[in-house]
Formats: sequence, structure tokens, C-alpha cells
Amino acid sequence: MYRGHGVAEITHSESGAENLGATKKALSRAIDEARADGAKVVCLVTGVPGAGKTLAGLNLVCERRRSDASDVEHAVFLSGNGPLVRVLQEALARDEVTQSAARNEKVSKSEAHRKAVAFIQNIHHFRDESLKDVGAPVERVVVFDEAQRAWNSDQTSKFMRQKRN
Repeated sequence: MYRGHGVAEITHSESGAENLGATKKALSRAIDEARADGAKVVCLVTGVPGAGKTLAGLNLVCERRRSDASDVEHAVFLSGNGPLVRVLQEALARDEVTQSAARNEKVSKSEAHRKAVAFIQNIHHFRDESLKDVGAPVERVVVFDEAQRAWNSDQTSKFMRQKRN
């Protein structure tokens, strides 16, 4: 899924491949070190619009999912931008079907969509699902795109009382 970054809708970036590669490498190194030390880490990626922050996050999540043979990280890409989430999910599902057909494999659109939804999610749905279970989420690597939409606990609590009862 997302192999070779062939999905035109999400691959455009003003950032060069060198910068994207260096960013992904630094983030992966931080994740690996935290995992080895039993620690947690928060990494912030900044840049001007079009710098490739979203693409760097997508690249990281795809790479981590691909290399997670033991299926313990459950890397996920979260965004508060609903239209972006839907476009990414649809584009990746279509690309998975096309890539599978090119390999003479049959993957249904619904199966491809299910895979895309598993790793590209709306932050609000992720939050709501996490509130249903008091245990920690299964996801161990989380990329939160659109961090300007991040709320503190007071703001979240107010929203949840007023809008979600």
C-alpha cells in the first residue's frame, strides 16, 4: 500500500526527496531509540505550507507499517482535516486495487478501503473510539497531522460535554 508513492493526489511536495528521506530517517531513529529504551517520544515536524510535512508523516507511517513484521506498532496517521482523510483513504484504496491488478492479484475495493482506513484516520473518530475503552490504544506510533487542531484537556472536555453529550 502506498508503494512507490504512485498516488498523485498526495505525492506533490515542494520538499526534495533528500529532505523527506532525512526527516523520515530522523523520526524512525527517534522511534527505534524510544522503543529500545522503553520510553515515549514526541517529535514535531515544522515547515512552511507545501514543505512536505504531511507527506513525511505518510511516508513514516507507511514505512513503519511495512517493517512491523511482529505487528506491535500499529502505526497510524491521524488528521483533524476530514476532507483530507477521506481523499487519502480513497486515493490509497484505489491505488491498492490498481497495484494489485498489476501484480495479477485480486483485491476488492472494500478490502483496500478497509486497509486504508486502518492507518489513515480522523483524529475525532480515533478520540471517540479511545474513550470507549479505558485501556491504552493499540497504536504505538501515531502521526498527528494538522497539529494546530490539537486541544488541551479543558478544550476537549468542553467540546465533549457540549457536542457529544
